[in-house]
Amino acid sequence: MHHGGGIDLAQEFFQKELKLNIVWYPILLGPQAFGWFKRPIKNLADFKGMKCRQTGMAAEVFPAHGDDHRQHAGRRDHPVRAARVIDCAEWVGGVEDLRLGFHNVWKYHYTPGVHENVTIGEVVFNVTLEVALAHAPGDHSLGGERNLPHLVGEWQRQNADAIKELQEKHGVRILRTPPDILYEFLKTWDTIAAEEGAKNPFFKKVHDSQRAYASLVVPAKRFMFPPYSFVANYYWPEHRRARKGRRQKIRPCSERGRKSPALVFGTRDG
Repeated sequence: MHHGGGIDLAQEFFQKELKLNIVWYPILLGPQAFGWFKRPIKNLADFKGMKCRQTGMAAEVFPAHGDDHRQHAGRRDHPVRAARVIDCAEWVGGVEDLRLGFHNVWKYHYTPGVHENVTIGEVVFNVTLEVALAHAPGDHSLGGERNLPHLVGEWQRQNADAIKELQEKHGVRILRTPPDILYEFLKTWDTIAAEEGAKNPFFKKVHDSQRAYASLVVPAKRFMFPPYSFVANYYWPEHRRARKGRRQKIRPCSERGRKSPALVFGTRDG
């Protein structure tokens, strides 16, 4: 957002495309989970036809490859009521889902998702107020961003505590999203983005800018940053499936002189 032109494009979108008298600032957070399900899902074919709650652009992508996704807004879609008419739902993940009570209805929670890799919160000011703040003492525009490391750290800890509680207290099975579902989502999104870009010049302008920035930064980050799972599995290994279909546990950390994992995350079908 700050080093690839994203902020300028956002201001252009709100002020010129939507004709709104506002100034926009982002608050960047992490990815969201894939969702909650009434039964296990093994692959894309198993997922198709399920009635799921989803919002925004993701609700446009999933139906394109055969899924019955419904648009529902916010907390109106309480999981107890939703379970009467749908098979699955996505909210946020971790602590937010615990607070809303999804575990009281469904026990299969799949993660990760690729529909919201980076969640962006918004702080919006009226332009008149922004001009007044600009002439006031102190730096007001970056105040929220300076607190962001604290916010992200708090959010990560809350999610870790919530995952522990979901598993140990509520019997939730936290499972890996089948890879073919994630791949299909990305493929379908590319098709929809190309179609939307052909109809909407500003959408194409933003999408092209994002892809240009990512084409430079993502390969470099992949080269410089070790895979997260590499170090994580060394100290806190996951279960894996043996060749003959039996569950096989990676050699415990305790056998290598380290602490064993506190939580167990299942494979895609549990």
